[in-house]
Parts: sequence; C-alpha cells; structure tokens
Amino acid sequence: MVELPLSRRWLPSPRTRTLAVPFDPSAAITVSLVTGTLVLIAWWMCSAAIYDESPWKLPRMMAAVVAGPGALSPEDEPDLTLVATGIVLHFLLALGFGAIICFALRRIPDGAVACAGAAMGAVLYAIDLHGMTAFFPWFAPLRTPDTFAAHILFGIVAATAYRHLVPARR
Repeated sequence: MVELPLSRRWLPSPRTRTLAVPFDPSAAITVSLVTGTLVLIAWWMCSAAIYDESPWKLPRMMAAVVAGPGALSPEDEPDLTLVATGIVLHFLLALGFGAIICFALRRIPDGAVACAGAAMGAVLYAIDLHGMTAFFPWFAPLRTPDTFAAHILFGIVAATAYRHLVPARR
C-alpha cells in the first residue's frame, strides 16, 4: 500500500473540486444595488396594478422599522423623510442580503446558480416575512405570492448577475 502524506490524503482530487468564484465586494455591491432597484420597481408596480395601493405604503412600512409604527399612517401621504428612510433601509438590506447571496454561492456550479439563488430568495422570504414579523407585525399582510416572487427574483438576479460579473477561476 502506498502511503500519502497526511496533507495530501485529505485534499479533494482535481476531478471533484468545485471551481470557486472569488468574492469581489465591488461586484457584490453593484449587483445588490441593481437587484434591489429591480425588486423595488416590481413591488411598486404590483402594489399599484394588483392592489391599487399608494406607492408610499411600502416605503412607509420599511421606515416604520426605524421610526416606529407611527410612520405607518396615513399610508397614502408622501412624507419625504419617511419615504427616503424606507428606501434607504431597503437598499441597506439589499446590500446585506445581496452580499450574503454572492458570498454563499461562490462554490455553486455555473449551471445551478439560478436555482441556488431562487432557494436563497425563498430563505430570505421566510426570514423577512415569517421571522421578522414577530418584531414588525405590519409586514404580515405582505405574505403574498407576489412578495414571494419578488424575493425569488432577488435571489436569482443577484446570483446570476454576480456569476456573470465575477467568473470562476479556471
């Protein structure tokens, strides 16, 4: 029997090694901001077209996380401070969640990135709208198929865009 040194024995063979995509913070920031913008636009379009809601409702709901439940009403009035606070918070969350997705999916094969991104979007939905509603109950009415689809969209776009911006090391 041929004895290999311990350091070689535990290394994966070159045939089974997954190509790692390096983590590029600037690409993750770009992807997160673009994806956050797409999702915000999709939410605004759905709230206007499907639910006939004010475009200020969602930013005010987000602002209430920082400003308290008093920021929720009246939901149809455009309070510039609250709307700006909600949008800034949305993009801060998009940056954080986007960076997590980009970092977590570095070792996923190219063909599975979109599916893995969708799965991460589903996990994000569960955290946002089932876990965090214990602290911010005003988000519970957003547990809808379109909000779920927006989270899936976020995961897919973030994962695939990052993979296209930062190719795997060959």
